[in-house]
Amino acid sequence: MPTRELDLCVTNACNLRCRYCYAAGRNMGRTSLTAAEMRRAVDLYLKGASRTCDKISVSGGEPLLLWRLMPGLLGHIKSARPRGAGTELFTNGLLLSQDKVLSMLKAGVKVRLSLDGEKESHDACRPSASGRSSFGSVIGRVLALPPELRARLDAVPTVSIVSYRRMTENMLFLLALGLQAVKPSFVLDEVWPARDLRELARVLAALRRTAARHLRSGRLNKVALKDLSGGAADFRMSNEISIGTDRFFYPSSLVAASSPALSKALLEEWRIGSLSEGIDWEKLDALRDRAYAEIKSCGAELYLGCLLCMYYSSRIRKVPLKPLLKSGEKVARAVLEAGLGEVSP
Repeated sequence: MPTRELDLCVTNACNLRCRYCYAAGRNMGRTSLTAAEMRRAVDLYLKGASRTCDKISVSGGEPLLLWRLMPGLLGHIKSARPRGAGTELFTNGLLLSQDKVLSMLKAGVKVRLSLDGEKESHDACRPSASGRSSFGSVIGRVLALPPELRARLDAVPTVSIVSYRRMTENMLFLLALGLQAVKPSFVLDEVWPARDLRELARVLAALRRTAARHLRSGRLNKVALKDLSGGAADFRMSNEISIGTDRFFYPSSLVAASSPALSKALLEEWRIGSLSEGIDWEKLDALRDRAYAEIKSCGAELYLGCLLCMYYSSRIRKVPLKPLLKSGEKVARAVLEAGLGEVSP
């Protein structure tokens, strides 16, 4: 069954070394897709998913490192995607410029900035490739944009055990940049100690009180949660399939850009097609059904947003799935009880 989303992992090259990133230069030594390969991936996906496609995402690595290819790719997506489907591009902001933003907006792209907040939190999680601070360079690029352009961009901060204590300060900092919206999410493969969960509840309550008007206006988005109430059929269509820089399709962006490319066994198990052969939707259904059964067997009833990323992370890193999901459920319930979560199937 075709999925609702395609992720294009256009490159594994990146100018940051984020502590929770699973991409950045680890995919079979092949750094980037060519322009023709990017277009081919879009066309193969839409051949099967023209009726189900909600969104096409461009990610990496850092896609703006391939800026010379982006206008052509984004124009192709705009002309090929079905009516009502969106396009988004994730960037760390280090190569952002007014001309690039204008070009992306003209192509109907929603630009997502991977910013975590104030300097301390940002640099703790998102150092440059050399290990130095990236905060000043990134924020300088953002503030150099005219306010009317900033107001059309979103920030997508990632909250972790390292940064959660400053969550209120970080969200308010990002909102003060004049962006359209701030869309927080949590690191998906952390197991939270009980003391941190208690402190997280306090932090979330403080954020709810302090940022109430931003929640009402919609500028501070609620955290995406899942309950799997749609059952196995909906789960088959959920999340994305992803094309990796090795020119193979995979059932999750985490797989396409991550270290399983070093494991022949996992590659063979998880590949669902290639640019030369097309997409095997039946194999994808089988992989989704297996993931759904294993996830449900763990007994959790509420989940953090990208559930498939949690599932594949547990397989890749050889971390037991049940403790990961149970910890994620506790974080999700804390978020929901604070009035900061939004549940979907």
